[in-house]
Amino acid sequence: MSRRFDETPTVRVIAIEEHFSNSAPQSADALASLRLHPQLAHVQQRLEDVGRRRLRDKDAAGIDVQVLSHG
Repeated sequence: MSRRFDETPTVRVIAIEEHFSNSAPQSADALASLRLHPQLAHVQQRLEDVGRRRLRDKDAAGIDVQVLSHG
């Protein structure tokens, strides 16, 4: 595939720092403790969501590709 000289190359934004670990007992305990803190209760839901809401957030932030790793 060739690109014309007058075309501007597309810059992609890739998030590579993303990871999740909801199966480890330590992670489950830490996430469960977030529920007890009024200002942080929403964090658990956001951390565990690897579906639609995360995709909406990434789209809103201008991220084209997200690399998730299971820790």
